[in-house]
Amino acid sequence: MQSKRATQNLGRPTNELSLVGFRVADGTFAVEVSVVREILAPAPVVAVPDAARIVMGVIEHRGHVVPIVDLRRRFGLGPLGASRRAKWIVVETGTGWLGLAVDEVTEVFRVDSSHERTAPRVGPSDVAQGFTRVYAYDNRLVMALDLKALSKAIEDNTVSPLPTLAATTGSHAE
Repeated sequence: MQSKRATQNLGRPTNELSLVGFRVADGTFAVEVSVVREILAPAPVVAVPDAARIVMGVIEHRGHVVPIVDLRRRFGLGPLGASRRAKWIVVETGTGWLGLAVDEVTEVFRVDSSHERTAPRVGPSDVAQGFTRVYAYDNRLVMALDLKALSKAIEDNTVSPLPTLAATTGSHAE
């Protein structure tokens, strides 16, 4: 049996997508590798008056002023507290850079398009637009963030918290 990598080397198209996975509470989420600019350890931010409530502040990074979005606030969760695993994923949205404050970056992985699921409508329009796809990967569901919708909601200051998406049964092994 040929591996997917071998198939790629033969010039045949594949339906795989590379994602950066991360955790927020017990939820597993992802963004496409192609939009990730860097993964940083959290640092002090500059507060911005009247910013959307999910924006922690801004940082200057590589010539860009980057808003840092607290995904725990976005998902209606309490603060994380001190954690060495917490990271900021700096992504490009098409209109600029955003930093996503996450509990932990888990892995870079590939999914086949046959594992894609349509994101469910779970609330008002900005909530429903919070995710582009859901992927079945490694016996779990991974929600892919809709960065354009997140960026637009921040700009318009129309961000509502998403419902808590953490698993309600089972435990999360650290």
